[in-house]
Amino acid sequence: IYWFQYWLGRPERAALLVLGGVNFAPIVSALLNSAVIVTLNLLYQRVAIALNDYENHRTETEYEDYLIGKIFLFQMVNSFAGLTYVAFVKDFLRLPCLNATCTGDVAGSLSTIFLSALVSRAVLQIFVRKLSQEARFRRETAGMVPGVFPGVVEEQYVLNEYPAVTGTLTDYAGLVVQYGYMILFVAAFPLAPTIACVSSFLQIRIDAWKLCQAVRRPLPRQAEDIGVWENVMHFLSIVAVVYTFAIICFTGDYLQDVTWAYRWIYFLVMEHVTLFIKIYLIVAIEDVPEDVTIQLARQEHIVSKVIDNESDETEDMFHSQQAEFNIALLEISAYDRDYQIPLPPQDTEVSEEVVSLYKLIESNNIFDFGKED
Repeated sequence: IYWFQYWLGRPERAALLVLGGVNFAPIVSALLNSAVIVTLNLLYQRVAIALNDYENHRTETEYEDYLIGKIFLFQMVNSFAGLTYVAFVKDFLRLPCLNATCTGDVAGSLSTIFLSALVSRAVLQIFVRKLSQEARFRRETAGMVPGVFPGVVEEQYVLNEYPAVTGTLTDYAGLVVQYGYMILFVAAFPLAPTIACVSSFLQIRIDAWKLCQAVRRPLPRQAEDIGVWENVMHFLSIVAVVYTFAIICFTGDYLQDVTWAYRWIYFLVMEHVTLFIKIYLIVAIEDVPEDVTIQLARQEHIVSKVIDNESDETEDMFHSQQAEFNIALLEISAYDRDYQIPLPPQDTEVSEEVVSLYKLIESNNIFDFGKED
């Protein structure tokens, strides 16, 4: 693809794809790049699944974590390597750019990639799935009696089963790659966040239709968090700081009149300050709010008492005192009431409340003190 771009960028071929005064060379090369990225991402996903199955992991969580790592590594190289070459390497090699600058090539490629990715997901997840679903429905209902319509169970049977692992993983991978496009090359294409927002909104509606209409009802699965994807996005956010200031200081049009020495100074200062602020915010802001932490601790305490039947602190204290002083228990069963009153041994100091209790019992003559009624 980039050899084709270089071939189109030669001066003798500058007017080869100019129609009506519009140069279509950047659009054609960006479309070819997008098609290659989408095709290779599908192939890399199958390769990653095959390698992960060959490793034979012990648990499902371990299987998913290693699969996410392989798919992200493949897709990161496939999706970001070409744009990195155009943004940083091509200009230093003095190779011709199809637009006025290489950052213009990055902007044109990004806009085409966003649109082509959205169109490809819509075609694969809606139209192709709908056509295959209707074809299967016709095959399954070919021998039905005329006038008899399939029930809900038959309609669900015709639908494809939602893949428990690869279904969610593919959706996450698409969103994370789009997130990488947005934050890595935003300095070259400032409209990337806006296009990513619109694309994410449309992707929500596509996923909603897929889950509600195109596949069987997925089985609910418990998950503590989003797993390795959180670490992946943290990694991309750190790399994005370096990419953004590298584009601003070296390959963009922002500091053209500044010497290289000052560019490196600006780059190092801004990059370190931004990373320090990022790390400080990560440490200072808790992932879970304080009120949520308190409610979770309260719920855990209630579960430990009601479900796990753990003893209270007062019960533990009472049992420890009883074992220490060998307190005898006086049982009172008058009037069908069951009480237990501790009798302290001799030479043991008791509180005023206990003394008043015994005096009350003796004054009412319920029983002879120290003997069962």
